[in-house]
Amino acid sequence: MEGRVNRYIEDSFEKIASSYSQGVIQNEIAAVNIKVLQNNKMVDKKISEDELYRMFMKKVNYSKISTFSDGSASLMMCSNKVTKKYKLTPICKIRSIYNSCRVYNNSSDSNSATNGDIDGIVSDIGECVKEYRENNVDIFEILDQNVLIPILVSKSSGIDLSRVNLQGGTIAIGHALGATGLRQIINVITSLKMKNLRFGLVVGNNLIGDSIGILIENCI
Repeated sequence: MEGRVNRYIEDSFEKIASSYSQGVIQNEIAAVNIKVLQNNKMVDKKISEDELYRMFMKKVNYSKISTFSDGSASLMMCSNKVTKKYKLTPICKIRSIYNSCRVYNNSSDSNSATNGDIDGIVSDIGECVKEYRENNVDIFEILDQNVLIPILVSKSSGIDLSRVNLQGGTIAIGHALGATGLRQIINVITSLKMKNLRFGLVVGNNLIGDSIGILIENCI
């Protein structure tokens, strides 16, 4: 299992590096200007990419998993009525939302989704995946703050890992609390658009025991 874990992590960082080099993830990023100290004075610096993956590409192993990080994401969602009223062109549609819930066996640890009932999490996420197997899902974005989750889900659900987390997932991008779900959806939308695919499934879980699957359809 250790070999599979390390290989998965290496693949995750290779995916995000490839996404940058091919100009894919740049479609999702809004550059920001910050003040930094340089030569004893504050200067402007433009941040237009995540610098984290470059540091980890040199040596990647289980200890190099991205932890909680700063970040934000935004999407505009509206009904068909609103899109028609304001003549908007949707890029994707949320076709369905599925929820599976349990109480994790980890009352002593607040970070249940990372270190708690892995079997329970895998079972719930696998249930979300199973719910949509007949929809001919092309790609999957599975929250992987614990690297074992996508590996075990792919095994139990018969999904090739090459179809999972095409831009590296949480491990390579980071786990920005409160924004990760939107980041997952944005990653799926970008991948569907770039590869001209139709369906993507976003699956995640939170600290209280909810696993949620969201089926995204590309408006090709």
